[in-house]
Amino acid sequence: MILKRHIRPALKRIGVQGKRIGWHSFRHGLATMLRQHGIDLMTAQELLRHANSRITLESYQQSVAAEKRDAQNKVMGVLLAANNATQQSNPSAPTKSA
Repeated sequence: MILKRHIRPALKRIGVQGKRIGWHSFRHGLATMLRQHGIDLMTAQELLRHANSRITLESYQQSVAAEKRDAQNKVMGVLLAANNATQQSNPSAPTKSA
């Protein structure tokens, strides 16, 4: 009743259409928020009442865009630092542009 009377009409008012929103959507959202806030896997598993952590990892926790960007930035930082160190130790080495 809550979904039908309150949540779905509210979603429609704010322009969320084309997706079927159900209680399971909230479980996915909770798993993602737990991950975003650094909650460990076992705690998330217990809160979501999954039988094992594999279900939590594979089925519920969505990738977080900010975490992806952070990972990419870290890798690029390491690569650029290595490139700069190589250039500084051998200034006559030709440089490649991307």
